[in-house]
Amino acid sequence: MIVGAGPSGATAAACLARRGWRVAVVGPRPGAVARGETLAAEARSVLAGAGLWELVERLGRPCHSSWSVWGTPWPHRRDPLAGPWGPPWHVDVGRLTDALLDLAVRFGARLYPGRARVGRGGAPAAVSFELDGGQEEVTAGFLLDASGRAALGARAFGASRLTVDHQVAVTTWMRVDSPAVSTLVEATETGWWSTLADAGRLYLNYFTDPDLLPRPLALDAELRGAPHTAARVRAAGRGARPRLAVTSGSVLNRVAGCGWAAIGDAAATFDPLAGMGLHHALNSAVTAADAVHGALLGTEDGLDDYARSERDLFHEHLRARRRRYAAEGRWADRPFWRRRTRRVVPERPARRPVSLCPC
Repeated sequence: MIVGAGPSGATAAACLARRGWRVAVVGPRPGAVARGETLAAEARSVLAGAGLWELVERLGRPCHSSWSVWGTPWPHRRDPLAGPWGPPWHVDVGRLTDALLDLAVRFGARLYPGRARVGRGGAPAAVSFELDGGQEEVTAGFLLDASGRAALGARAFGASRLTVDHQVAVTTWMRVDSPAVSTLVEATETGWWSTLADAGRLYLNYFTDPDLLPRPLALDAELRGAPHTAARVRAAGRGARPRLAVTSGSVLNRVAGCGWAAIGDAAATFDPLAGMGLHHALNSAVTAADAVHGALLGTEDGLDDYARSERDLFHEHLRARRRRYAAEGRWADRPFWRRRTRRVVPERPARRPVSLCPC
């Protein structure tokens, strides 16, 4: 049973159904919301091993132009070919998720496009969901939580979310003439901007803290502090209405246990500056699917290893995050930047260990 039909849930469903397991995915399809993300090139290794990289190549485009205004007022180009896997890829997350769900269905998975509600954790796991015809319930020997920050399944098993900040993003997109794929990151006194241009659209994101948001929610004044981003916006046409999204870093105090595991944003969320969101969503799904396959065959060491790797990945991310924000020294004494260069300890001692409890 997989709770959540986003990129993590869809990937895990395809991996497990391909191996012959009966898989049920509960959750509405993401829909046709325009959402462009950059997928780190390192994802190629894991996805190719799972037979999924060809979907990225078919639906995405490599990004060969990446610029940064960080630590100085002048833009400098970051070489996207510096790593062994080549350039990152720009992907429409909605289209990729739909393709992964279709693949899972071809392998035999069943989709229940209702809103899930997970009962008290136990084995077997019970998930109820609402459809047009009423409410139904499904039980399963294992539950994968891919429900995003809500972590519906993990919380039913007693896990809790620990956060390191309260960052939010104002996001929108606009129409542009250029078909080229390019990214720009620009720091300002109260946060930072990212823009991604691809196939006639400019995806615009402004990251800051809630107490630093302009009131009312208007970005014109904030753009005055980001001249290079503002130049891109001036060259764009009309687009979507801005919306507010939570982008704080967080991690579960436990990401796996007897009969369950959390993947993607349900397990951990990362600062968008790291560019790890989509990579982690897909990578954690593939890794957890391998661990679940082993657990259902009677070998549970894989789930222990998965939980440990998620914990280690998040703490390494915190160290890298602090170094990256410290590299922007122009506003080191301003609240947004000061909050991100101090040491943060997101976890408290858990009552239960990270490793699996005996069933």
